[in-house]
Amino acid sequence: MSKIKVIWIIVSFSLFPFLSGCNQEDANPPLINNQTDTNMQQVKHEGGLVDQSDTHVINDKILAAFDSVEDVVSLKNHEDILIAIKATTFQQFNEQEIEQEIRKEIEKVKPNFTILVSSDQKIFMEINQLLTDLRNGQLSIEEFDKRFNKIKKLKNDTA
Repeated sequence: MSKIKVIWIIVSFSLFPFLSGCNQEDANPPLINNQTDTNMQQVKHEGGLVDQSDTHVINDKILAAFDSVEDVVSLKNHEDILIAIKATTFQQFNEQEIEQEIRKEIEKVKPNFTILVSSDQKIFMEINQLLTDLRNGQLSIEEFDKRFNKIKKLKNDTA
């Protein structure tokens, strides 16, 4: 083999890992699948029923209306709706403004509910964990209410 072919092969093999690494479509997938989850329509567990039927609609509405939001998770209990968002990298400086815009938008759709919106990562993870426990049927109504109120209190403490 000629010297040029050998150099060409070495360069090709050394560049291959770099070029294939840049081809990933979604390196950081969202923590929550934002599609309708039929198991979350009404989650049954020991004490009764926790209705989460329209939280996926709220999530889809937020993601469609706000390009500055990368991921969203929401949870409903009685008259309260907790919404946690992840802002895109460039919009993280405007998170409080985005929270206010989302709250106003959702209040138009759900005027009878108290809307609490947070961009705090801790609240996002707590809501996500509570939703997971609901899906698995690991909570009683009392435990769900207790954890929901804990997250609500955490939101009010950070505000």
